Amino acid sequence: MLKLDGVHKKFKSALVAEQISVDLGPCTYGLLGRNGSGKTTLIQLLQRFYPVDSGAIYIEGKNINAMEEEKLHSLFGVAFQSDSFFIGTIYDNIDIGRGLSEEDILRAARCAQAEPFILDTEEGYRHPVHAKAANLSGGQKQRLLIARALAGKPNILILDDSSSALDYQTDAALRNAIRRE
Repeated sequence: MLKLDGVHKKFKSALVAEQISVDLGPCTYGLLGRNGSGKTTLIQLLQRFYPVDSGAIYIEGKNINAMEEEKLHSLFGVAFQSDSFFIGTIYDNIDIGRGLSEEDILRAARCAQAEPFILDTEEGYRHPVHAKAANLSGGQKQRLLIARALAGKPNILILDDSSSALDYQTDAALRNAIRRE
């Protein structure tokens, strides 16, 4: 499903990836490393936000350089530890203008363990989100970002330190729900 073949990336004098070769089938994988070790850069290489200096990346047997950008990006659902929120509603912040079905939005929120706090609000999914989501807790923000990543039914889900503000019980429920997806 995902193959990196001799991937090499350097930024000025900083070597980020050196001859990375790995062939990953459909499964759950973790990418661990210290701060600054290139994990997020690797995620950005997979989505072609940066070009590789040498080597190639394949998804489902296709070189990502031969894929249309919109098609490539549609394969991914990515949730970073902190990401942008927009003034609007919870629903709007999960959909982010993609025109997703209500069913997909609700499914993603349930899977991300966001639905309980959403339904605790008077407006539910129409609850307002203020600038920088200042009216939401850290854990609520992270669950909405995960719901956003899940809502588009991605082939590849990337959670980049996106559950650090979740308590143990919620994190375990989230992981179980993602496995069932």
